[in-house]
Amino acid sequence: YAEMTELTEEKLERLHVTKGARRKIVASVQKLLERPKMLATIDRELESEDCDVKKVLVELETLVKSPIKIEEEDDVRRRHDSARDSGAEVSEDEEQERGLEIHCSGRKLTEMILNSLRKACSLILLSQNTDTKNVALLTNLLDLCLSHNCYLPLQKQLLLSWKHKLYSIWGPLPSPHQNINHKEKPFHLKTPPIAPPNSSGQYSGLPTNCVGWTHHL
Repeated sequence: YAEMTELTEEKLERLHVTKGARRKIVASVQKLLERPKMLATIDRELESEDCDVKKVLVELETLVKSPIKIEEEDDVRRRHDSARDSGAEVSEDEEQERGLEIHCSGRKLTEMILNSLRKACSLILLSQNTDTKNVALLTNLLDLCLSHNCYLPLQKQLLLSWKHKLYSIWGPLPSPHQNINHKEKPFHLKTPPIAPPNSSGQYSGLPTNCVGWTHHL
């Protein structure tokens, strides 16, 4: 994970990666590094009066599905010690306020994701005209987080409590990505072809694939 986030176009070029692939990889890595900034933007959108809930939830889904590495305490301490030596360290309050820390720890990132999910839950629960599709999107996000090992047991308890609250109001909803066909195809009984008349001009009344059964009757 650390090696992936440190990839640059120069490093990839030395590995003989094609130019088009290099740009795609670097762009994807950049998006991973900008997740704290994206979450800060999402929080501001959730607090605005004209919030596009569906758009925000889709953006959150991209972040929730992205890989998250939970660092050991020693790794986090080493990173902050390095920042202190370089004079670039900021306090936890400053880091949280800006939400723009590039080298954000995995644990910090999960806390920021949960904070955004909490705001989304509150917005949907308090809204007078809630679209059930948005409820399904949010429930799907909660399930995705519950399936990840990067979240602490206490965090998963919170996720479950929000999910149960949504279920108590709207009940279980179909997956937001499930294609539902409300127009059922009419049922047609496929009748096999009837055998042609025999030499006397009479029909056996049996399908062609049943001719020859009569001697068992």
